[in-house]
Amino acid sequence: MANFLVLPFRYLPGPVTIEPSPEDRMQRSLLIVGDPPLQHEEYAIIVVIPELEDIDKEEALAEVCTILNRDHNAPVTGRVYSIGVGLVRFESSAIRDHLIETGPHTMDRDEIHLFSVIRHDEGLNMRSPVFEREAWVLMLNFPLYYQTNYYVNKVVSLFGKLELWHNPRMDMTKVLVKVLIKSLLLVPFSVVVTRAANIFGMLGRSWSVPIYVLHGRTVHPDVVGNEDLVTPMNASPHPYTLPYLNLAQQHEFDMQRWHQQNADAAWEAPQMQIDNGDW
Repeated sequence: MANFLVLPFRYLPGPVTIEPSPEDRMQRSLLIVGDPPLQHEEYAIIVVIPELEDIDKEEALAEVCTILNRDHNAPVTGRVYSIGVGLVRFESSAIRDHLIETGPHTMDRDEIHLFSVIRHDEGLNMRSPVFEREAWVLMLNFPLYYQTNYYVNKVVSLFGKLELWHNPRMDMTKVLVKVLIKSLLLVPFSVVVTRAANIFGMLGRSWSVPIYVLHGRTVHPDVVGNEDLVTPMNASPHPYTLPYLNLAQQHEFDMQRWHQQNADAAWEAPQMQIDNGDW
């Protein structure tokens, strides 16, 4: 998980608005995937340091594109991006990699601002999580219609990476899979497989699938990741401006911490011995 500011307004498709979120809206949802095909190796993100205001991104991106073409013989096409100032496409990945290695580069506007070229998959939103356990996972009552590689993989992707589906005898009573699990806390007791279809008016259908984690092993106990902590008070991890919490949320969070600190102190305090005399 990565927490960072985002201004989404320039990317809205026309005169539309963003609906306000309910207070208990889910902060994040996990999707675990395998290795993708490497089809975008000529793309890169342009990052300007010191960081510019959002309103200045378009001008800065145009300046960087001019510099790349004029001074580095590297013509690019690009668009303003929510990370950095822009997402650009080079004529080849070799040119892109050369500019990544030789950065940062100077800009024309002044001697203070520099720009760097980074890989499109190593932006501000990238972190390195740890997958803590490899284990067998048993799923019961998995709907027969959906016992295919696509849907089993889709369910497993909620908490881990599918390594193997063990089904030598075509046993439809259970789904037994070996999974690389990101965190045991993410494995639910049940997954509700929901069919969104206009079957009975606007009603769909859902099937609850109990999930059990069987024997497994810790893969790399000494490896530490760098994911950000979840923002407290169910605040958005991608606000428009800092801080992450508004005044009301910060006050409530401070009160919760104060009560927790008092409870911890009371728990750790030495217990008073009561002398009952002769009773």
